[in-house]
Amino acid sequence: MSTPFRNPVDLNEFPDYEKFIKKPMDLSTITKKVERTEYLYLSQFVNDVNQMFENAKTYNPKGNAVFKCAETMQEVFDKKLIDVREQMTARQQMLLLATAQQQDPMSSIRKRVQSESQRTVDSLDIDSDQLLPLDANLMRLYDF
Repeated sequence: MSTPFRNPVDLNEFPDYEKFIKKPMDLSTITKKVERTEYLYLSQFVNDVNQMFENAKTYNPKGNAVFKCAETMQEVFDKKLIDVREQMTARQQMLLLATAQQQDPMSSIRKRVQSESQRTVDSLDIDSDQLLPLDANLMRLYDF
């Protein structure tokens, strides 16, 4: 299904293409932009992919095979895009959490230890000062 989209439209084969399509787009152009890191935001990449599909649907009649390929590929792309956005959101949340912990790496550890310590103190009759955290990640953070 991607064959019609792999390379720029051949203007010798479709001489009137530029009359209808003002911003041509194809997969080889998108690939080059990705390789040159021209996309700073996901939305820029998505816009180009959608432009490619919209161009195909604008130029080709509704019953045309290229039109149908564009519709099908756009549906698949939109579904995959949902997964990508969810993954990106999860990564951003992890980065924010990591950044917050770097600013105060003891904050979340203190909270967890305090909670665990309180439960332990409540269940055992020991002094809470005797409970010391040992977290491998914390040890690596301070190069121990």
